[in-house]
Amino acid sequence: MWLDTAKKLFCAARKSVAHTCVSTQLLLSIAFGLFPYKYNSKTRRLTTAKWLKYYWVLVNIVMVLITVYLNFFKRTPSATSFIIDKPLNKLLAYIHFLLGLVVFVVISSANFRHRAEVLILHNAILQLQQQQQRWQQKWSKKSNPQISALFENYIIAKNVMTFLQAASNVHAKLGFNPNPSFKYVCFTILTICVKNITLFTVSNFYLTLLYIYRLLQQLNWNFKEVVSFYSLRARDVPDTVPIEDTTEIAFDLKFATPCKKTSVECTGVDVAAIAELCRQYVRICQLIRRVCKVYEWQVLLFLIIILFGNVMSTFYFLVYLVGKMLPKELFSPTLFLELFFINVLDLCCYMVICERSMMSAKETSFILHQLCRLEELPDEIRNEIEMLSIFMAGETIRIRFCGLLEWNFRTGASFMIATILYLIVLVQFDYYNL
Repeated sequence: MWLDTAKKLFCAARKSVAHTCVSTQLLLSIAFGLFPYKYNSKTRRLTTAKWLKYYWVLVNIVMVLITVYLNFFKRTPSATSFIIDKPLNKLLAYIHFLLGLVVFVVISSANFRHRAEVLILHNAILQLQQQQQRWQQKWSKKSNPQISALFENYIIAKNVMTFLQAASNVHAKLGFNPNPSFKYVCFTILTICVKNITLFTVSNFYLTLLYIYRLLQQLNWNFKEVVSFYSLRARDVPDTVPIEDTTEIAFDLKFATPCKKTSVECTGVDVAAIAELCRQYVRICQLIRRVCKVYEWQVLLFLIIILFGNVMSTFYFLVYLVGKMLPKELFSPTLFLELFFINVLDLCCYMVICERSMMSAKETSFILHQLCRLEELPDEIRNEIEMLSIFMAGETIRIRFCGLLEWNFRTGASFMIATILYLIVLVQFDYYNL
């Protein structure tokens, strides 16, 4: 009994923490001028307000002025002998400066250009979520709480990574100056505010993709309920349909679970309900394409700057270990390695949600294949399923940017290999000056 109570308390606490994380991320995005929208509880849609439009313009102007001030008028606080005394380190510092400036300009421009599309995109997600809720209330006899549990776990993990990235940046800035002055602390705060533009932009992409992933998971669950109902009526199909290990989703994948009778008797799912599920899958595919289109340049530049930051942090760590020009007491090895490990973990969060989204699409095709095998399936429903199968043959869910880069585990492995190769090149290029 006490185990059930503890489990319920844990689930309630996790849900509360996840809700707080989402609210905090959206509020910070509004504060940085990245998400100038508010939620209307009556219409259950995102809307714009007059004060948000003016505030959004004001914040973006302030961020541009801060960027100009930091990069062209206040660069001396970050200059240390560790950077100046080594030519290669000085060159890397200039490249990092130019890259950071380009990333800020491009991301700010992309956010300005796609601000209306982002509003339409999020409202489409909310509308699709409401359609799934209505379908659940009308046709579904059971629910899967583990879908929400996975969503909450991913939300909490990503927000922890974002917090650790900001904290590691602050630690790195203050680590170069053990006795910081008030001006240096203000310089650090302004620098982190500019960097948070990139962090929260990509975090909003993650949050949007995560909502779509939850929609796809709920759609698969609804399809499995249809299979469960018609498998009970089939004569030659066994009660439990075997499933291949095509995904690593941590919830029950048994298709032929009998429908528990309640006060409402279990009834068949009509053609309109199946057609609604098919249309939901088509809309999810369209939403995935639109999300990748809106955030493609932001995500690509984020990957580039993370790659460069990982190479720099590991290279500076090697310089710290073997260098003679740098006082050891001013630095710590964790100053360089903590940012590298946090970036790797953050990239893993993105890769996991992208890979699971693509695996869920494969799971959908497998469910449809099992559904078509049922003999008791009406011809009208079979036609709807076949039409969706034809659509899926030419349109699959892929997290692809600019039509070239597909974000999955294979890309993540290539990302780590590229980090090691660039590190080897830098060490060979300046081996005698380390």
